[in-house]
Amino acid sequence: MKKTLTIAPLSTPGTLTLTAWKAIEGASQLYLQTREHPSARPVLEAGLPFVSMDDLYEASLDYDALNEAVADRLTSGNSAVYAVMGGGCFAQLPSIRAACGWAFISSERPFSRAISSSGSSSMI
Repeated sequence: MKKTLTIAPLSTPGTLTLTAWKAIEGASQLYLQTREHPSARPVLEAGLPFVSMDDLYEASLDYDALNEAVADRLTSGNSAVYAVMGGGCFAQLPSIRAACGWAFISSERPFSRAISSSGSSSMI
């Protein structure tokens, strides 16, 4: 089975795209960058099950440790969706790539792509 990590931008409150919402709503495993940001409201209000990265933010002493911990959590299971606040995961992408060894093809909108174990990526 192909493992895929889809990074879905939550953007600003009220501007969530239908494509991102469909990815979030259909996720078998959903991770939220943080539940504390107003952009997370649609996920919270929908009552979707998710795992927040808030505990990692609180426990990490620096951004390198944080990014590694986030990457480890995201890549420890099967396919997942990582809902992020706008472009908030750019600093985490190198750690995510290193942790999973999956290919990532950059584009003009790299946080809107799926990272796949087969080396392919798809726009969301």
